[in-house]
Amino acid sequence: MSKFTGIHIKTLRYYEEIGVLIPEYVGPEANYRYYSINKSLLLWRCILFRAR
Repeated sequence: MSKFTGIHIKTLRYYEEIGVLIPEYVGPEANYRYYSINKSLLLWRCILFRAR
């Protein structure tokens, strides 16, 4: 998601920590997080509201 959106990983982890952006699946080997398309739209809304 970070590479796709350009949003820093720390920001993604923060949104996960506060319960806003929960991954659909977390890979057991590397803790890689997988997000749905709907979650990416939610992330963009969060970024837009943060900028205002």
